[in-house]
Amino acid sequence: MASTGLFLFAFALSYFFTGGMLRWSLRRRLLDVPNDRSSHTVPRPRLGGAAIVAASLVGIAVLVVAGRRPFGLAGVTAGVLGGGLLIAVVGLVDDLRGLDARVKLVAQIAAATICVLTGTVLGELRLPLVGAFSLGVFAAPVTIVWIVGLVNFYNFIDGIDGLAAGVGMIASIFLAVILSFAGAPALGAVYAIVAGSCFGFLRYNFPPARIFMGDTGSTFIGFFFAVLAVAGEGSGTPLFITVLLLGGVLGDAALTLGRRLLQHERIFTPHRTHYYQRFTSLGLSHKQVTLIEYLFAGLLGVSALFYLRGETVFVTVFSILWSGFFLWALVKVRSMERGNRPFWEGRILAIAVGDVFFVAVSYVLSYYLRLNFRFPEAETGSMLASLPIVVVIRTAVFAWYGLYRSVWRYTTFDDLMRVVKAVSIGSAVMIVSFTLLFRFEAFPRSVFIIDWFILTVFLAGSRIATRWFHELPAHEDIGARRVVIGGTGHIAEAILHRVKKSGGMRPVGFLDDRTGMHGRTIHGIEVLGSLAEVDRLAADGRIEEIILTASLLDRFPPERRARLEEAGVAVRIVSDPDEIDGPAPPGRRPGAGGPVTVMLEEIRRRIDAGDDEGAVAAAVRLAALAEREKDA
Repeated sequence: MASTGLFLFAFALSYFFTGGMLRWSLRRRLLDVPNDRSSHTVPRPRLGGAAIVAASLVGIAVLVVAGRRPFGLAGVTAGVLGGGLLIAVVGLVDDLRGLDARVKLVAQIAAATICVLTGTVLGELRLPLVGAFSLGVFAAPVTIVWIVGLVNFYNFIDGIDGLAAGVGMIASIFLAVILSFAGAPALGAVYAIVAGSCFGFLRYNFPPARIFMGDTGSTFIGFFFAVLAVAGEGSGTPLFITVLLLGGVLGDAALTLGRRLLQHERIFTPHRTHYYQRFTSLGLSHKQVTLIEYLFAGLLGVSALFYLRGETVFVTVFSILWSGFFLWALVKVRSMERGNRPFWEGRILAIAVGDVFFVAVSYVLSYYLRLNFRFPEAETGSMLASLPIVVVIRTAVFAWYGLYRSVWRYTTFDDLMRVVKAVSIGSAVMIVSFTLLFRFEAFPRSVFIIDWFILTVFLAGSRIATRWFHELPAHEDIGARRVVIGGTGHIAEAILHRVKKSGGMRPVGFLDDRTGMHGRTIHGIEVLGSLAEVDRLAADGRIEEIILTASLLDRFPPERRARLEEAGVAVRIVSDPDEIDGPAPPGRRPGAGGPVTVMLEEIRRRIDAGDDEGAVAAAVRLAALAEREKDA
């Protein structure tokens, strides 16, 4: 309960600190201007990491004042906090003015040395399949290398919206739970504080981000992961757990660094060759890549939990899953960069192999769960003898129901019902077959219920996830035009999907005259009010475009449309959602100047309204328009 309270406390602090830092940075024009290496296209504040640092340090101070000593002796605690503060200050100076990479490296070594001199030393290291061994005289230098390495590796992943904060939150939550189970609740409480701080900041940083954490936040989070891992090793939690939980981002950083060294590149030179950056360069949105990394981090967290319980079967299964996922991502990147598709995409055999894997894993896990994480000899023999029969029956039924002919990216409710029917019929055929072949000896009956549930989740979940992945915006423009949609019927829903897919637009709400719909949400988008509300929204500068179906044309006579366009709101009438292929040009007053004049008026109007963020976004669009006209 104490960890939960500290998590919420840190979340509230970070949330309010980040909001304050956002407003202050906009007023002072402390913005990160995009360049050829940036993943964003609109200037954004990048001092959000200061809110993470402040919330974390305040939370740890509260923990210490309450009598908890997460790092043991007072001197060790002072060393950790001092080192963390030094890392944060250097990161803040770098975000404000820029520092040479060698200066930052010296400061990081100094922070790690402070921790070592005050007692945070990795004296013993435990590795899977190897055991524990003492580092001896190498304890201090290994500790320094570990801290400095993790600080920089974690800084490497802060390249797209929401990645560093989200992965930090997920990993910290798992580590807080693990440390609590391991009998070190005070250390677990520190992880809960870091998780809450990341979560509060993520409210402003999740794609499309309104503020970045900068080096201030990313190096600070990496420092605390490193130091807490060393402290956890002394409390009975292997440092390997931290490496496992951060395996996705650390693997990306290590592979990228290794490839650059092999190609004799200067490692201190900025670049855009991390795999997550290469995904965004190939057309995936920040949200798609970030959510994939979140899924990966969650999978690694489950592996870490079962590793501590000594559940070798679960650890093996999940290790195979996340290793396969990571390899798939690497192959996908390479194939997209070469302009082709992986050889297995769209092939019936590949789909069948994937389903067979799900069938085998589901059947084995069902026995494992039913038998209380044990494999008695009799039941194990029955399981192994029947597994080939299960695969044959399931495969035949799946083929009969056409599961191998479905295109996953277009999965519908009918496809999911076909999955449920195929799994149910397969389970019935299995029960009849085992009764005839084995007389159901050494076959726990509940295994088939568990197997039905797990396999249904595997098959349906994989297909739903594929469709969900393809329905995310293919290209995400942080400076997208804010769009409101008229109506809430089926056509309005289709318009919403098209707007999300087209890029350059961000749906901010629906309008509907039915009062019962006001305040409700459709696919996470709120119904803001009646159609008459569009005038107020336009006056407040909250929208830049309204999309209407042809049936609503009589509600927007020419004079009303002219009034909206004079306010800078484009009015688009569509008869078919497929007509939407991008944002409409900015609203224009009849007889007014060209797009440049309209954009200048929009910038002036936003400045007068105090909408600094909108003014910056409009200025960037104006610069892009000027470049296009210059090229033309």
